[in-house]
Amino acid sequence: MVEQHGISRFEQLPEACLSHIISLTSPKDACRSLTLSKIVNSAADSNTVWERFLPVDYRDIISRACNSSMLTFSSERLLYIYLCEASILLDDAKKSFKLTKASGKKCYMLSSRELGIAWGDNSSYWKWTTLPQSRFTEVAKLYAVCWLEIRAKFKVEMLSHDTTYAAYLIFQLTEQANHDFHVPAKSFIRLATNDEDDELRVELSDIDTEGTFIYLWKPIENRPGRRGRWRQLGGENMVDGRYPRKRLDGWMEIELGVPFNSSQENLSSVEILVWETHDLSWKHGLIVEGIELRPVE
Repeated sequence: MVEQHGISRFEQLPEACLSHIISLTSPKDACRSLTLSKIVNSAADSNTVWERFLPVDYRDIISRACNSSMLTFSSERLLYIYLCEASILLDDAKKSFKLTKASGKKCYMLSSRELGIAWGDNSSYWKWTTLPQSRFTEVAKLYAVCWLEIRAKFKVEMLSHDTTYAAYLIFQLTEQANHDFHVPAKSFIRLATNDEDDELRVELSDIDTEGTFIYLWKPIENRPGRRGRWRQLGGENMVDGRYPRKRLDGWMEIELGVPFNSSQENLSSVEILVWETHDLSWKHGLIVEGIELRPVE
């Protein structure tokens, strides 16, 4: 790049032009631009740049936040950084929202109160409690069930456009659950289109032949970096599946199915089902924080 008196031709452009150019890159590139020179720094720090990286509907999202009055910053860049580093609670603390730092894509988690949990309101089976390590005011703690069924539904309009998402169950297991989840559960993701009845739900028969085996407890044969495997009781068949990993926030997460793109033609909603009814022994000690959709990056 040709320089004149120590200033590149790029830096000689009007600041508004510099800001527009930087806004066409990425949040990561914009952060790098902040270190180049005072001229480029000023352009890269402008609201023109960072408002483009924020979601189009970010003002509406913030208005639904439980602490919306605290989400006032001196610049759009500081707001962007905050939304990347802290999850904010929405809609009476039943959802959480944040951005991915590198791309500004949306991440959402539905709290356990927003999930369809079979017998979730029956205190003989599930207990609603508080945990200091949870972002939500309540989590669902399993007392005892032999039929495990958890559902979630996301409207695609919530998500970032043209983005590949994966779904995760966020949970913990107590010591009481030590041997109750040795049999794998199954997860299934159904993509509903605008042409379908919005109330149409996944039937359990749908996942008898489809879906993904998931191991909420560590599998019997656990090879680091590979899928878990489970030896069927009384047989030699081995079933492939997924097993959980520990998150930085102390919770466990397990991927629930094949990632999908939010811009799939006519896609209107995503329904997720976690299910285990083949082994009707009693299960205890599962704590569900929620189900999360986040971009695959």
